[in-house]
Amino acid sequence: MFVPADGIGPVMVYRHYLRNEALTGVSAVAPKVMESRKQYDWEQSQPVEHRPYIRDIDGKRRFFWLTTVVTYKDKKHAGERGFIAGSTPAITLTDAMYKTVVWVDPNQARPGQISSRMKLSVVWKSN
Repeated sequence: MFVPADGIGPVMVYRHYLRNEALTGVSAVAPKVMESRKQYDWEQSQPVEHRPYIRDIDGKRRFFWLTTVVTYKDKKHAGERGFIAGSTPAITLTDAMYKTVVWVDPNQARPGQISSRMKLSVVWKSN
């Protein structure tokens, strides 16, 4: 069930069990994002926010987790309010069905609309 945070708009229900889908839950997203880039400075950065991102692509409803990865000013402030002011956070899309993580250019007008689709189409075609 998805309830708009501002209370405006419809409440949505995604019945994945009717489609025989076993989707990745939000608690598994951060480790998947970190696994996807082993050469990343994970002592200074952390995936901190995961939001549902649902799109109809090629006639199929696709469920993603949109994750924001922030960088801290220094290691001792990790977990506190130590973000680098003015920096652009990294963004990832995690396909909830196939657990595939795609890093998105945060400067694109629409996150991952084109590049993520091209990267994930290989996964979708093989299944």
